[in-house]
Amino acid sequence: MSIRSVHSGKNGDTNSSSLSTSRDQAPAEIEEILREEKRIRLKVDLRLCTIAGLLCSLNLLDSGIISSASVTSMLKDLGLDQGNRYSVSILIFTVASVCFQLPATLAVRILGPRSFFASITFSFGLITLCTAFIHTWKEMILMRVLLGIAMSGIYPGLALLISSWYRREELQLRFAFLQCGEVIVLATGGIVNFGLNHLDGHGGLKGWQWMFVVQ
Repeated sequence: MSIRSVHSGKNGDTNSSSLSTSRDQAPAEIEEILREEKRIRLKVDLRLCTIAGLLCSLNLLDSGIISSASVTSMLKDLGLDQGNRYSVSILIFTVASVCFQLPATLAVRILGPRSFFASITFSFGLITLCTAFIHTWKEMILMRVLLGIAMSGIYPGLALLISSWYRREELQLRFAFLQCGEVIVLATGGIVNFGLNHLDGHGGLKGWQWMFVVQ
């Protein structure tokens, strides 16, 4: 037997053993990668989706206070019970929100999610608080316009943010999670507003004003 054939046999044995070793290691490495990916996904779910769900809930809560306050003395106090003023105050919010969705989406890309969402959350919270101290229906219209502008970037911004963290097949579950927070708000918001309305007269504020102050 020649030396070349001996070396060839040794090389063949070495290559086959290395291939078998790599085949044994490949499933283990893949399993480890999948396990690490699952851990990271869970961490992102707890941090990103929880905050996003809370933000969506606050958005629905603040924009819907006017509906709960409409059954109190607010319409009469602000003159919204005349003509279609109340309907205009409801509609103008949607108009402002739709018109500013595109600029808000561009803003979240320029400013970054952290600064953008912190700014708009502070803005619509402050606007909601200031709504408690208005005196005329014109001021209510103005506040609804400002509130629509402040909230216009929530859904487009969250859609952009979540789509950058998850694959396409994972998005539906995360958006469903965001909707769960809104369902909880719809179920409990009316009860909370009912209790706040009983604070009518406390601190020199009426019941509908307490709704805007607290929420």
